[in-house]
Amino acid sequence: MRKEYDKAIGFYTQCLFESGGDIRVVLSNWSQASIELECYHEAVAASAASLRIWSDDKALFRLCKSLASLNEYSLAGDLLHHHGGGSNVSLNELEKEITNLKTRQFMPSAEEFIRGNRKPTLCPDWASNCIETF
Repeated sequence: MRKEYDKAIGFYTQCLFESGGDIRVVLSNWSQASIELECYHEAVAASAASLRIWSDDKALFRLCKSLASLNEYSLAGDLLHHHGGGSNVSLNELEKEITNLKTRQFMPSAEEFIRGNRKPTLCPDWASNCIETF
């Protein structure tokens, strides 16, 4: 039997698209709840799934915030930069914040350098008290 994964993906995508906005909204809201619980991997998966159905500023914001919380500053910054932000103040502010964090990641303050104890400003990808099940 020949496996036709490309066709399967097309069918699954079409089903999600035809389900209307309800699935997209549920996924986007799931992402926000995951962020609040510091389950950043789960938040990334839910926002990416939401964006797969329809491009939405909230889902993009949540995806980039989750990625930054996993210390993926470059990826989050690139996504925001290529989106262009436009008139969305929240996306523009997040892009500035991520740019600052990305710069600070590679440039410790003099005090941090002398003491040798740089503390991450966001939760590292391995530090979560939640079980992620996505």
